Amino acid sequence: MTYLRGLPRGAMLEAAANSLQCKKSEIGPDTGSYEVIHLGGQAAVVVPVADFLRLRALEQAATPAELEDAEDTAAVLEWRARDATRQTTFVPADEARRRLGMPR
Repeated sequence: MTYLRGLPRGAMLEAAANSLQCKKSEIGPDTGSYEVIHLGGQAAVVVPVADFLRLRALEQAATPAELEDAEDTAAVLEWRARDATRQTTFVPADEARRRLGMPR
């Protein structure tokens, strides 16, 4: 687990060096009281170190099934946030089969 999910480890240092690349998010997933920033086209949540350490401890203590469940839940929440901002698209089943080369 990296400090900022979805960003390379060095991205935060790069952002500090060039603060013009960083902007506050106005719309996105429900992140509670945490600030969302955008760096190089990716979003990240800034969390206090104590929260990060707690989350990392939970991750290390979790079973593989619990981690998979958490990843599934996170994927659904991410999709819902994208859908709320109309960043999702739908493809009819026949078109999806055609694109994937699947016979009907």
